[in-house]
Amino acid sequence: MSLASLDPKFLRRVGLLCCHCVRNIAYYRVGFVNEDGSGDLKQQTQFGATVNGDMLDIAVLEWCKLFADRKAVHHWRRGIRDEPEQQRFLEALLRHAGTNESGWTRYVDSVRVYRDKFVAHLGACQIFSVPRS
Repeated sequence: MSLASLDPKFLRRVGLLCCHCVRNIAYYRVGFVNEDGSGDLKQQTQFGATVNGDMLDIAVLEWCKLFADRKAVHHWRRGIRDEPEQQRFLEALLRHAGTNESGWTRYVDSVRVYRDKFVAHLGACQIFSVPRS
């Protein structure tokens, strides 16, 4: 598929969205001693925990725009319109994520639940676990 058929402003916005998502994931992970999102927080204060959690929440919101909401303006399928190209992208995505389509669907659903029940709206859940791949 030719990128010429896509609006350059759209491509720029999708690129920025990808950058914002990845940057917030990196900020979240580097906030931990192990720098992979595990272990103790480096800043074990209320401020440190709040900032670290905010990085995750923003990353989840941005990630869902790209992967979880198929009708969203910036969903990856809107940037890759050719069916064979979509299939190649999905296969590469699954391979990189180390999962299959059903595993990916479960992961997307868990991120969407985290977003819907904890980030975007405060549901009845008292404790929420961060989705892990």
